[in-house]
Amino acid sequence: MEAEAEDYPESTDDEGEDGYRKGGYHPVALGELYNNKYSTLAKLGWGHFSTVWLCEDTAARRFVAMKVQKSAPHYSEAAYDEIELLAKVVKCSSHPEWEQIYSTEHKELFPAVPFTGVVQLLDYFEHVGPNGKHVCMVFETMGPNVLALIKQYNFKGIPMNIVRKVAAHTLIGLDYLHRVCGIIHTDLKPENVLVACPKGVPINKHGFPLMGLERCGLSRAEVEDMRSKKNVAQRYWQAKQDTAKKVGKRKKKKGKDSQNGEACSDPQALAPANSASSSSANGPGQVDAKKVFLARVGRLRKPAAAWKGSASSRMRW
Repeated sequence: MEAEAEDYPESTDDEGEDGYRKGGYHPVALGELYNNKYSTLAKLGWGHFSTVWLCEDTAARRFVAMKVQKSAPHYSEAAYDEIELLAKVVKCSSHPEWEQIYSTEHKELFPAVPFTGVVQLLDYFEHVGPNGKHVCMVFETMGPNVLALIKQYNFKGIPMNIVRKVAAHTLIGLDYLHRVCGIIHTDLKPENVLVACPKGVPINKHGFPLMGLERCGLSRAEVEDMRSKKNVAQRYWQAKQDTAKKVGKRKKKKGKDSQNGEACSDPQALAPANSASSSSANGPGQVDAKKVFLARVGRLRKPAAAWKGSASSRMRW
C-alpha cells in the first residue's frame, strides 16, 4: 500500500522561541564546549523533549550526537529513565547469549560485529544554563530517520533492497532488546528508526554531508567517490521519470500508427455505405462486417521483428 504525504505531516525545522524559557530548552550556540570536550558543530534536530546537536569529541577525536533535554523536573526524570535503559543496552551487548548469534547461520544479516541494532549511549552529564539544569546524553552519530527516507522518495515507495535491509536491522534490534535486555520498545515508528551515516560522515535529513569530507578522516579516494555520487533518490526517480516519458512516447506513436492504419487499411471494408466500392455479398450499399473485423484485427498485429527491438530496451525495477 502506497503511503500518502498527508499521513506524515511536515514538521517545522525550528522548535520556535517559546520553548526557550525556564524549564524549557537550553540555548546552544555553535562552537561552545560542553563537559570540557564536546564542541558543537551543527544542529541535527529537535523534539518535544530536547534538541540534538552534532559535536566533535575533542578527547576521542570523533563525531558524536549530543541530546540536550529540557530542564523541567519531569523532563529530567524522563531523561534518567532513558539513561537507565540505554546503560542496560550497552551492558548486555557482550552477553554470551547475544555473542553466540554471530556464529550462526544468521551472521550474514549483521552489517558488522559487534552489532545490536540499537543506538549506543556513549556518555551523559548535567549542564547548568540560563533556563535551568539540563541532562545531556551523548550518542554515536546516526543519519536521518526512516520518515526522512520515505520523504526523500516522495512517498512513492523505497527501493526493495533498502526496505529489506532496514527491516532486517530493525528486527535484529527488537530481538536484542526483548530477548537479551528484557526491554519492550512500545513506540516503534519511522521517526524512531535511524539510518546509519555512510562511511561515518554526518549527514542531514536530505542526505547531504554536514561537515567537509576531508575533515571526516576519509581517504582522498573515498572523498572523490562520495563527491561523484549523486543523491540516490534523485537518480532513482530521474530514471523512473525517463522511463515514463519513453512509455508515453511509445503510446503516443502507437496511437498515431493506429489512426494511420485505420485510414489506409482495407478501404473497401471501411468505405461508407453510399460508396460505389462498398458492394459485397451482403448486398449493395452495405459494409461487410467480416471485412471490418479482419481489418481492425490486422491493425493490432505487429511484426515480430518490430517487437524484438522494443522489448530489449525496457527498464525493469
